[in-house]
Parts: sequence; structure tokens; C-alpha cells
Amino acid sequence: MKILFIHFGNFMRVQGSTEPHYVYRFLQSKHQVTAIGIREILEYGRREGEGELHTISQGRPIWSRVLPKWLYLDLKAFNLVKDLQPGAFDLVWSYKGILLTPLWLQRKYNTSWIMDLRTPPVEQNKEFLEYRGESSLRRSLYNRTMKGVYKKALNRADKVLSVSGPFKEFLESEYNIEPEKIYVQSLGVDMSKFKPSQNHSLGGDKLKIACVTSIAPHRKLELLIKILKRLKDREVEAEMAVIGSGFPKYQEDLKDFASKGGVSEQLHWKGYVDHEDIPAILGSCDIGLSPLPNFFSYRVSSPAKVFEYLAMELVVIASDIKAHRKILTDGETGLLVPPEKVSCWADAIERVAGDRALRRKLKSNARDHVRKYDWGYMMEKLDNSILSYLKGITAS
Repeated sequence: MKILFIHFGNFMRVQGSTEPHYVYRFLQSKHQVTAIGIREILEYGRREGEGELHTISQGRPIWSRVLPKWLYLDLKAFNLVKDLQPGAFDLVWSYKGILLTPLWLQRKYNTSWIMDLRTPPVEQNKEFLEYRGESSLRRSLYNRTMKGVYKKALNRADKVLSVSGPFKEFLESEYNIEPEKIYVQSLGVDMSKFKPSQNHSLGGDKLKIACVTSIAPHRKLELLIKILKRLKDREVEAEMAVIGSGFPKYQEDLKDFASKGGVSEQLHWKGYVDHEDIPAILGSCDIGLSPLPNFFSYRVSSPAKVFEYLAMELVVIASDIKAHRKILTDGETGLLVPPEKVSCWADAIERVAGDRALRRKLKSNARDHVRKYDWGYMMEKLDNSILSYLKGITAS
């Protein structure tokens, strides 16, 4: 099958483009793939035998500032595709913000179209902007317009990929997409890279806690500092590694908050860490935290770091929201706690430290539980279900 793969992110690396990275690698190993992405993907090189690769620059001339960024990039992709023998593609695989190009291919050449959605079309951006106090009437009108555009476009796609079951239900109710058109493709873990270490036995002087997260206000990471302070007040020896990057000003505010709370020495800001190096850090830790706030966008998400913690056989403590409940069973494969109740987080950590039988059960259940989320296994399922379906359409 000849596939056109379009993603305006850096799908050559995992961070920020996790699912597109694994989907692209799998597709190009099984099919004839032509990919379009941003120019920066070339920084990460190409593997031998990799498919045809085209790039567009994110730079914009002054006149284009009147257009939304997604539309400008989509138009550039459209102009590029016109010179690539567009009628030869059996399938176009695109992501959020890429609408005109697949719609044109579908209409002119009857090309099958998969729309792969990792986040809600407009709701996530709207929710986070409102939380940061950056919403406006102009933005509200734009979001309302874009929701209408996505309603029409998504119903034209042959298949829509959803990141979770709750997200699938949302697309059915809010975007009027037929249930059989939606395929749930969660995030996952590369089991060959994320393997348990013998170091996290909770036998040292200090509890070692890891939290892999983006550094952004809507993550409400003040919670981490409050947890450490509560543990310190209870004379529980603990230190925490925070792995991730994001808003520099917000991170400085968090560091000030930690200093005022007297826990700066217990908090280690690792910054951006290449995905290949994360297992080594997690391997030295005992507990993995996923403190996602109770935002709609997180409730319908698929938390990749939880899968990685489980594969490493860390004890997982996560906020009690729907996304985590879809993965974890409280007391069996992890512990679920109210999202923003500091005392409950501290209680859970103390409980793990003091209950050897509990932590042995959680650790022993973890890796077997997450095997069904291994990327290799999930990509084979995806190929067998969706692509075989689309092959049938092409043949008929």
C-alpha cells in the first residue's frame, strides 16, 4: 500500500510526537510511505531503507500572519503534494490541523483518509488558555468556527483514530461521528527499552520518586512541592526527580516556591532528557508519579508515562481521574488518589514505603499488566484491523 503520512511535528523523536513516531516507523517498515513534516526532522537523520521524506519550513512571511498557523502549513503541504503524483496514493494518514490536503486527495482521487487525533480538536487549547487567563472573545469565536469545521471534516474521513475510549465517546457525542468509524489507539511503551532495574527496591535511606511531565501551568506542579514538604514535615526522607521541560518562567516560579517551602535540596530538576536516557533515571527510582489535574483534556487522554513506569516495575501513584482508571486498578497495579489533596498523596507514598507486601504486589503485577500496551504489539493490531479494512475498500 502506498501511504502519504503528514504530521507537523518532529516524528523522528518520541518526545512531543510519541504516537506519530511509532506509527511512522511501523508504517514505513510495512508499506511504501511518503512522509511530510517540518524541516527539523532531518536533524535526527534517516534510517536505511526509510521511505521518501519531504519537509516544509515553519518560517512564515509577514503576509501569512493573517492565516492560522495550521492553515498556512496545510497550504504548504498541499502545494508540495501536488508535485508528488498525488493520484498514486492509496491512503493519506494525517493529524490535527491537516485538513485541506487529505480532503482534496479524497475528493479528487478517491484516496482513503485516516485522521489521527491525539487531543480534542479545539477543546484542549481552549481549556488551557482559559486556565492561564489568556482567553478572549476573538479566540472563542475562532474555536466555535473550528469546531464546526472539524465536525464536517471528521465525518468525511474513512477512519478516525482516538487516543482513548473516553475520547471516542466524546467524538461520538460532540462531533456526531459514527462509533464504527472510530478506532481507539492509546499511547504505549517500548518494552524493549523500558525494562525493570534491580535498583528500585525501596531499601535505601531515602525514597526516590520520579515524575516525568511537561513544565506548564496547567499541570499544577505546585502539588509536587507541597507533597515533598508534607513528607518532610512527617520526617519521611524522600527526594524527587522531575524530568521534562516547558515554560521557563513557570519553572523559576516553582523553584522559588520550593525554596520557600524548604525542599529545594530534595527536588531535582532534570530538564529535557532524551527518551533513550529516561529508563536509566527511572531505574534508580522507587515510585513514579502521574499527578494529572482533573481537566477534561487529561480525563480523555492516554498518559504515556504511566505505561513506562509500569514497564520499569515502579510503584505507580496517580491522580484518580478517568484516564488513569482505564489503566490502573487501585491496590492491584497502582494507587489512585484525589487529584489535588496533598495529604492523600503523602499518605499513599508513606503507605508504599511502609507496606512491603503491597509494594511487592504492585511491582510484580506492573510489567505483565502493561504488555498489551507494547508499541510493537499495538502497531500489529492497528495494521491488521484498520489497514486491512482500508485495503478492502481499495480493492472494491
